[in-house]
Amino acid sequence: RISKQFQVIMSLKPDIIALQEVTAGNIDKYKRGFQEAGFQYVLDSFSVSPEICNLQGSRELGVLISSRWPLELLSDGLSYRLPWPEKGLSLVADSPFGQIEVH
Repeated sequence: RISKQFQVIMSLKPDIIALQEVTAGNIDKYKRGFQEAGFQYVLDSFSVSPEICNLQGSRELGVLISSRWPLELLSDGLSYRLPWPEKGLSLVADSPFGQIEVH
């Protein structure tokens, strides 16, 4: 399934990719695939979540953002408060066209 998703996404020739509902079990496959496809910059909500020990059940889903351009987290990874912080990610992509905020 992941390889089919990569084929479709790469056919669109994106510069920034945002995925939701990734799991701790498949996050590394996505990261590796995007990096192999030239997306050097990959951040995910699991790596910045302050509640990593609670990632089970309905909380095992997070988000991943990948870019051809450098990414920088905004504050602690979220520019707003969520009851489940692993569901969101706030960052800035430093594109040749200027900074792009992604949430």
